[in-house]
Amino acid sequence: MVSPPIPPLPEALHDVDFTVATTARSRARFHYYATPQQLLPLLEEKAQWMTHAALVFGREDSGLSNEELALADVLTGVRWLRIIRR
Repeated sequence: MVSPPIPPLPEALHDVDFTVATTARSRARFHYYATPQQLLPLLEEKAQWMTHAALVFGREDSGLSNEELALADVLTGVRWLRIIRR
């Protein structure tokens, strides 16, 4: 089975009310940044007017571009734990 092509991000987000994008680095100087702990109260506050929300992850090798991050209402980070096998 062949998956349908993924539309460009602006097109995919056209009917989304609130977008959260993930980034490996805090880019607070460019955009509003919320830690995962700050994100839940923020979403609860906005839930009264949100119908559709999106969580956008970037490419595994390069993340999201600055242009893609600019489409988000808020940025957040996800800390990953590395498992080292010896």
